[in-house]
Parts: sequence; structure tokens; C-alpha cells
Amino acid sequence: MSPARRAALALAVTSALATSVTAAAPTADYDLDATAWNAVGYLVTTGTEARVDVEPTAALDLSQLRPDEVLLWLYPQSELPVADLSAFVDDGGHLILADDQGSSAPLLAAFGIERAPAPPASHRRWFEGQDGLPVLSPAGDHFLFFNVDEIVANHPAALTGAGSPILSFDGGDAHLVVERRVGAGGALLAIGDPSIFLNQMLRRFYGNKQFAANVMRVYCEHEPCRLRLLLPDTTVSGHYTGGLGRFGALPRLFERAATAINDALAALNSTLTEPPWSVSIALLLALVAAMLLALALAAWRRPVEAPALAVGVPARSPIVAEAIGLAAVRSDADFSALALALAEQAEHLLETRSIEDWVAGHRRLPRGETTESLHLLRHAVLRVKRDTASLRSRQPPAISAERFVRFYEDVQTLARFGNPRR
Repeated sequence: MSPARRAALALAVTSALATSVTAAAPTADYDLDATAWNAVGYLVTTGTEARVDVEPTAALDLSQLRPDEVLLWLYPQSELPVADLSAFVDDGGHLILADDQGSSAPLLAAFGIERAPAPPASHRRWFEGQDGLPVLSPAGDHFLFFNVDEIVANHPAALTGAGSPILSFDGGDAHLVVERRVGAGGALLAIGDPSIFLNQMLRRFYGNKQFAANVMRVYCEHEPCRLRLLLPDTTVSGHYTGGLGRFGALPRLFERAATAINDALAALNSTLTEPPWSVSIALLLALVAAMLLALALAAWRRPVEAPALAVGVPARSPIVAEAIGLAAVRSDADFSALALALAEQAEHLLETRSIEDWVAGHRRLPRGETTESLHLLRHAVLRVKRDTASLRSRQPPAISAERFVRFYEDVQTLARFGNPRR
């Protein structure tokens, strides 16, 4: 951390903190200590509070990295394996990279993102008028901004180039946060300031703490959330060998597919008397489940034949035919059309309701529900809004089978709360 950053942060916090910085034994920047102002132990605590299992990782073995993992890398110092990490993201992995002066420039460049050493001169708001501490106000209802009014950065870098701007400096031409989605629903979330996650920046500024919690949950698709925390001195070995393209977690999908098929049939039987959109969703699930099973079989080099489906699904039904067809060209399969159809149902459920209204309307929970369900509902609503907005964007991402299933599960959560049991 540069002397300018140290000075700015010391001035930004209380005088007691400034005294402790000179009196206490020095702690390495981004150490896991929970008390030192320049460490990140409180980030792990924040993750626990946000129900995220944060795993600090001193040594990353790329050969063991799976495409359904989430990595948060703070201020990397050694040369990054650009090809391996790019392949990980392309396979559907999620990399959150917070860096301003570290070694991430080549990796960012591989995703079309450029990094400038300072925020633009046109930015107007600074914490207590201090140069180097820009205050940014989120715009829109992105998942990252839930319960966040403003974020205070500390000598951040400015990001430009490719990707979707998430949080911008005044003027909108340079950004603090940019997301670049590629491949099988994978994403690089670039943040131009790792010091946002330091203990004192989280404790001093509530918006930073909530933002950090949201960052750790933004790519959480299933509970419990898990995230690997990589620090400046994290070492890297091996090479990424996922190699499964946009269906990277097929062994796990195979296990889920058989269950999903039976669940789909049960849903069909129970929803025939409900509104047409419910039947449509059930049919979509049956299609996806059959396809996942076919894909899993294909991944294990078995003949691509009609899967052995549960009783009640014709062996040569259109569902199976399309599943087999997509399995045969799995490297190019894209569920965007199906996802758009599901997004229409999601929009129907979400119209005229904010998250707060939705939760407030279910304070008296149906039998068997708990406050845990409200927690899951809140995050399902945020994820559905995020995915629907992504599908409606000018450059919608390719939708993998796994991502579609996750989207479906979130919409089902909304439907369950939208029509509570009597």
C-alpha cells in the first residue's frame, strides 16, 4: 500500500485510529488480522454475517479449480496465470478481482478492461474534502447495491473499456466496478480498489460493509454460499484443467437431472389446474432436466441415445428429441430463448412489487416456513432481477443449462411466496 493511501486512510478515520497506527506493531497489508486497520479479518466476519463460507486460500492449485467456484482476489502481487484464469471464467467460473496497483493489468486486458492509476479529475464528491477518497453513489437496483447508499474508495484506479459498468465515477466515462460476462455464464467482476475491503474501511463506512457482503453473495447460486478469498501473497501452482466448456459441472448436474425429471412430472400433475404460466414453467423444467441428463451421459463418452426417463414421458417425445440434439452440439448449446420465456413469467411475478413489499406481505408465514425462507426469498428476488436485466440487455449472455436451472429455481421461490399455502 502506497504512502499516499496510508495517509489518506489515516486521515479519514478517527484520531484514535491515527494514534494506534503509529503506536502498534505494524501488520502486513491485507493480513487476516481482525483488528489491525489495514488487515481484512473483518471481511471474513462480514462474510459470516452474510451467510457466506469464506475460505482464505494461501495456495491455489489451479488443477483442482472447478468451474462452479467463486474466487475473490485482493491486490495480487505475483504474475497472474492469464490463460488459466481466462479458461476458468470461460467455463462458467466467477472471479472477483479487486486491484488498483497490483499485477492484474494483463488479466484485465485479456478481458478488454483498461486500468488507469487514478479516478478522473471530473469526479466531484470527496469524503470530507480529502483528495483520494472519492464518494460514489450507486444508481439502479443492481444486486450489489442492496441497502447501499454510498461507497467510499481510497485512492482507487479507474476502469474503462469492455464490460458492463456497474458503479461509475462522475461523468460516467470511468468506473470503479465493471462486470465482464463470457462463455458459459462465467464472469469477471473487476473492482478498482481493494482497500474498500480493509477492516477500517468496512467499520468506518457502512455502505462499504454492505457492498462487501453483496459482493460475496452476488454469484451465490445455492445455499450455503461459498467463496475462496485470495490475498496478495497467495501462491499459484498447476494449470486449470476444467475443459468442460459451458457445461462445466456435469457430474453434479447428472445427479440433479434424474431428480429434476421426477420433480417436473410431479409439478405437471399438480399445476394442470393452475394459471397457464405455471404449466409453462413446469414444461420448461422437464425439458431442461431431460437435456441435463443427456448432456451428462454425453460427457462421460456414452452413446447419445434417448435417456431412460421416468414413467410417463414418451421415449420419442419432443422434449427428448431436443435434449438429444442439444447434447450432440453441447459446446454451442444456448438456453437464451428458454430463459427469455421464463423471464416473462418472472417479470409478471415481480411487477408492482419491491423486495420490501414482497417480504412485508409475508410476515405471517405459511406453516413450516421460517425467517430463513424470507432470507432466501430476498436473495432470489435480487438474482431474478439481475438475470432478467441481463437477458434484456443489448448484448445478452449465452445461458448454460446449469444457469437456466438456477434461474428456474429462483423463479419457483418467487412463485411459492407469491401464492402462499392456505
